[in-house]
Amino acid sequence: MRQYKSFVGFFCSALLALVSSRAKAADYVLAASGPISSISSDSSTFDGTNFGVLPPLFDVDRLAGGTFMATYRFSTVTPALGSLAFYPLSASSMLNYDLLDASGQLVHHGGDSSDPIAILQNNSGTAPFTVDQVLLGAFVNSITGLLVPTPLYGPTGDVFSSGDIIVFGNVDGSVDYLTDLAIPTDAATYLAFPEMASRMVLEFGDGDYSKMVDPFQYAVTYLEYDIAALTVTPVPEPATVILLMSAMLIIGFHRHCGKTRHVHRLPVVLFSSSWNAHHRDPMLPRSWIR
Repeated sequence: MRQYKSFVGFFCSALLALVSSRAKAADYVLAASGPISSISSDSSTFDGTNFGVLPPLFDVDRLAGGTFMATYRFSTVTPALGSLAFYPLSASSMLNYDLLDASGQLVHHGGDSSDPIAILQNNSGTAPFTVDQVLLGAFVNSITGLLVPTPLYGPTGDVFSSGDIIVFGNVDGSVDYLTDLAIPTDAATYLAFPEMASRMVLEFGDGDYSKMVDPFQYAVTYLEYDIAALTVTPVPEPATVILLMSAMLIIGFHRHCGKTRHVHRLPVVLFSSSWNAHHRDPMLPRSWIR
């Protein structure tokens, strides 16, 4: 029995050590939040005779004084050489955001993102305009609660939306934020930048809005939020999760077997309370460059 326990203990220790050695993240999730800093909108309409304007596409009256919360899942990349890099990110990368009013109530949720991209600058430009920058962006294909006008000159009209999280700062002899063009995977690197923001852009077009000769409708609304809090969390690889679950199952099964053998030696009257205690065991399995 002691040899059996020693073997199980050794096996579980080895398996957990293997999990630790393989605990590398394939992806990371950056979470950011903060207050709204600016709202702007532009629009134009033409019905063949008269020109006019459209209201903002976001519910800007409710967004005024509000905040945002966003997550951006991104994959790591092999750093490029030079001072500027564009990285199309893997399909697992995505942007989601919630736009809240001043009382914390949800006004818009953005998701179903596509075409994720990272744009980095490391000591890009010439003094005194040398900059470091990290931008994580994507198209956002689903946004709730929009105030999109009814199309008048086509069956659906066109709606385009993008969002990003951007940090940047000027570089000089006393400060340098990036050492290469790798996407940072620690919050401290992002938080060291003097400028941190999240931006959302939404455009609507109907009719001849590209040439603006024949009747058309066009509107664009810009939102910008300051980032007041930011974290970066690794997402474990699936193989690591499987190994960890296997180790926990073996440990739980081992404890289950040990306690079951112990229970059968007890008087029958104590079986119920011991069984309940066994099942309470927590170890058992149950727009892009600025």
